[in-house]
Amino acid sequence: MAEDVVIDQEEWSSAKDAAAKLKESLDNTYAKSEELLALVQGSNWKGKSRDSFLAYLELLIQYHADLKDAANLQKKALDNLEDYKADFSSHKSVREVKSL
Repeated sequence: MAEDVVIDQEEWSSAKDAAAKLKESLDNTYAKSEELLALVQGSNWKGKSRDSFLAYLELLIQYHADLKDAANLQKKALDNLEDYKADFSSHKSVREVKSL
């Protein structure tokens, strides 16, 4: 039951655009969160509320970094798909399967 893989060009372009916007947004908000961290660390704010806020902010930055990495991988995969789809049909394993 072999079926051809069909990639809808419009949907793919839309996904690439969305991935680029997501990456840009995550990069910008990550930079802002780092600026906020530096501002709070350099401030005269003292006490438990500062410590709690910093713990929360540092955790938020950590998770944000993970999201940023995932968004970078997603964008890279979508960008590389164009190169791979041309090479796919001539790939050795595809030729082997087709010759069965």
